[in-house]
Amino acid sequence: MSPTSHGLLFQLASNNFLHTQALSNNILFDNTVISPHEFLLKSTNVFLELQKRKISPLNNFTDSQATTLRHVAISSSSVSIVFGIIAFYHLFAIDPRRRVFRHELILFLILFDFIKAVALLFYPARVVIVHKAYYNDNFCDIVGFFTAMAIEGADIAILSFAVHTALLIFKPNRTFKDTSNNRYEGGLFPYRYYVYLFSILTPITLASLAFVNGTGYEALTVWCYLPARPKWYRLVLSWVPRYCIVVTILLIYISIYIYVMKEFKAISNLHNEINNVQSNKLKFNKRFFHNLKYYFNTYFLDYEFNDYNRNISKSFEGSSSSTNINNPNTSKTLTAQTLKIQENMHEASLSSFQKKKYQIKKQMRTIFIYPISYIILWLGPFASQCIQYEWELENGPVYWLTIISAFMQAFNCTVDTSVFLYKERPWNCSVMKVEEKIRKKGGIPINNWKSNGYNGKEKWRIYLNWLPLYHLPNENTVFQNQ
Repeated sequence: MSPTSHGLLFQLASNNFLHTQALSNNILFDNTVISPHEFLLKSTNVFLELQKRKISPLNNFTDSQATTLRHVAISSSSVSIVFGIIAFYHLFAIDPRRRVFRHELILFLILFDFIKAVALLFYPARVVIVHKAYYNDNFCDIVGFFTAMAIEGADIAILSFAVHTALLIFKPNRTFKDTSNNRYEGGLFPYRYYVYLFSILTPITLASLAFVNGTGYEALTVWCYLPARPKWYRLVLSWVPRYCIVVTILLIYISIYIYVMKEFKAISNLHNEINNVQSNKLKFNKRFFHNLKYYFNTYFLDYEFNDYNRNISKSFEGSSSSTNINNPNTSKTLTAQTLKIQENMHEASLSSFQKKKYQIKKQMRTIFIYPISYIILWLGPFASQCIQYEWELENGPVYWLTIISAFMQAFNCTVDTSVFLYKERPWNCSVMKVEEKIRKKGGIPINNWKSNGYNGKEKWRIYLNWLPLYHLPNENTVFQNQ
């Protein structure tokens, strides 16, 4: 460093001593005597700190705008945290006899969403209370790490959910026994432990790579995340994996939709063919019995049917059947009843198939809820990060887009919880609901959970028995329901 640079740094340090002391948590001066080398080092840090603040994204907004952005982020995060607690409450309320691997994946997804909501609440709330916290690098690195980890974890969870659904559809007969619950499950269930490790280790690894070159995370007004420069940094560690996940999810769900609708169309065509055969047969039976009745009524009714009825009456003498059969109109009644039964069976079969058809189409529409909501939530942040590479350098940030991005970043937990409650309806899978269904079907319910505890599992439910959806059966409830 040249003598001129030394002089500049000494002058800069002297002129900005009080200002820097008030603003920075990282650089501390006191009245003790320090060596020229230490003073030069601290002066250099002052210069770098001031340069950093000069190019800080916070300078792109007025104080009022920055405060509004933080309040938006705090509001969105708070709502997500409340919804996350609701999701956990309902997830753990599900009877273990009804809990499947899909619920474990949903738990991972909402857990990562919840962690992100907490991080995105804690950072702006802390900055609103203590403005200096915005420039605290250590604080930003900690919050940024958990934010990045939660984002990547949620991405992996939604991808695992899509793969699990695809395996259930394309490989329905590939099932494995769950010894803990004595049932069979397919999809990713046999690889669940690998899924758990991958869902935990991969987000932690990707979030930790930000510290490899000593850069860490950058304060971005309402949150801490990977810096926009160099471009490849954020792309490689975050957005490129997310692009791949989005494309993979879309391909998986589109393939599922095409496959199911193709199979459904084949079954529908087969059902229509069967119905046509039954319908033609029914029409033939109507014509046949009509002609047969006319033929017998014209030529053989007086002799053949009377003789037949006499034999029948001898065999069933004293019964009400003989009285009915002796009636000449019996053939008409039997024929009408036969046709009526066939018509009812045909109508019931058609009605059942139409109902099943409606249910399948409804399910095919709802399977896109998770990927569509996932993509919609990332549209705002995606557009915001795109303009940061070029547009924002020349024109500054787009304020309204930044507001949308700040709101959407923390809103995942709210949306995923809403989808979970809509699709799963966990309140119908509580212990008492399951017991009620078992009792209605004539099964053997658990008379006393405290003594049985469902084979000794989840005994913690005993202590939460007073909560809604956590009630457990006992002798009194069993007696009341009988």
